[in-house]
Amino acid sequence: MTEKLVSIFLPDLNIGGSEKVAITLAREFIQYGLRVDFVLVKAKGDLLQEVPTGANVVDLKASNFVTSLPALVRYLKVSRPQTLLSFMDFSNVFAVLARILARVQTRIVIRIPTTLSLNITPWYKKVMGRILFHFTYPLADQIVSVSDGAAADLVEFAWISESLIKTIYNPIITADLFLKAAEPADDPWFRPEEPPVIIAVGRLDPAKDYPTLLQAFARANQTLPMRLIILGEGKERSRLEDQADQLGISESIRMPGFSSNPFAYLSKAQAYVMSSAWEGLPGTLIQAMACGCPVISTNCKSGPAEILNNGEFGHLVSVGDPEELADAILDVLAENGRQVPVSWLEQFTAAKTINQYIEVVIPEP
Repeated sequence: MTEKLVSIFLPDLNIGGSEKVAITLAREFIQYGLRVDFVLVKAKGDLLQEVPTGANVVDLKASNFVTSLPALVRYLKVSRPQTLLSFMDFSNVFAVLARILARVQTRIVIRIPTTLSLNITPWYKKVMGRILFHFTYPLADQIVSVSDGAAADLVEFAWISESLIKTIYNPIITADLFLKAAEPADDPWFRPEEPPVIIAVGRLDPAKDYPTLLQAFARANQTLPMRLIILGEGKERSRLEDQADQLGISESIRMPGFSSNPFAYLSKAQAYVMSSAWEGLPGTLIQAMACGCPVISTNCKSGPAEILNNGEFGHLVSVGDPEELADAILDVLAENGRQVPVSWLEQFTAAKTINQYIEVVIPEP
């Protein structure tokens, strides 16, 4: 098979869900026999060190999507990839525009990573995004959404025909997940004599609504002593630390920052809690299930209800309700976690989803 070039377009490789998915897809594409370029607005980020062997990094050396457009056009003219796979809401707009300006036959596949109507702020950016998405997204060869909920939101938000969108779940469960889950967490809180540990994973930003989690934890901790670990970093750290002090729970929680192996924590915690206000397809929720950790999630837009089969495989609670979340935590710690069959998790495996991505990235003639 002649090697075909697939280019993955991202702003950078800072740590994030979409960036991790991009790394996984690149690895799978290379194993399939494709060449891969990471085309980055700016070649920076901790995940640069995880770019798989065989993939090439192209630095457009720009400060934002607008200023990267001329360099992206030149790249398409010179490299002429078979497909440009764009990963972010506004990067999708510029991927489409770059092909028009470059006048090449490169296939454009754009990915919808989250619930756009909730993720884009402030209001003027939301209005601008709605207009741009409406006119540019249909010009792509394929729109891929990470969940049915995110797809439905795009239809309503940007007035795009449902027929143009294909849902492909992210390749969340990979072969190395279970190897990493078996590694020691090297944390004294996981000793048998210690109180139960609940864990949350994700950036410290408003979308994750950690203030509600801290309130719920403080309430539940009054009934049953427990510990909380939040793995992630972000702009909300100081605010959350202040809130923990005010709630009197600072000694019972830790925020150690980003972990290169959250699976070692997920496999040993007594519960995983996701308090998000919105999502697309929350990967760590799926990974926690794969690690055998009982899960609790807000029923936010979008993804959790699909992942948990409307509450069959984990507790679903209202967004922003600390009392309901606290009750769910206590219920799970009373050994009322819900078992997840392996057959259900198969739809989120790399082995399952990579074939669907191959079909849209390199379609049969």
